[in-house]
This record gives sequence, C-alpha cells and structure tokens, in this order.
Amino acid sequence: MKKAYLFDWGDTLMVDFPNTQGKMCDWETVQAVDGALEMLASLSQKGHLLYVATGADDSNVQDIELAFEPG
Repeated sequence: MKKAYLFDWGDTLMVDFPNTQGKMCDWETVQAVDGALEMLASLSQKGHLLYVATGADDSNVQDIELAFEPG
C-alpha cells in the first residue's frame, strides 16, 4: 500500500517571505525550505503519493507549479 503525505505550502516547502505580496511564482526571490526538495525527491522515488495544501488566495495550481520550477 502506498503512503500519502500532505505538505503545507508556506514555510513547510517554500519560504514565505512575510513582506512580499502577490503570487509566489511572481516574487523576485523564491526559495525552497532547506531540505524540502531532497525530501520530496526521496519520497517520490519510493512511490509515495505527495500532495501540497495551501490557503493562498492568490495562487492556483499552475502558479504553485511555477514557483517550484528552478529559476
């Protein structure tokens, strides 16, 4: 049976800079939390299901995917 993991977006996977407004994918600086990318890569290689949760009003699924892309 596959395990499923649910991660919060801001300050769990991605650094939420408190003085920055708007969609994270449009921010001048977008940064993953230390170790987050390696952890997600490890879990995904093991076939686990990974989900991202957010209460962000500004961003949709495509915006979140863009913020994960390397700059």
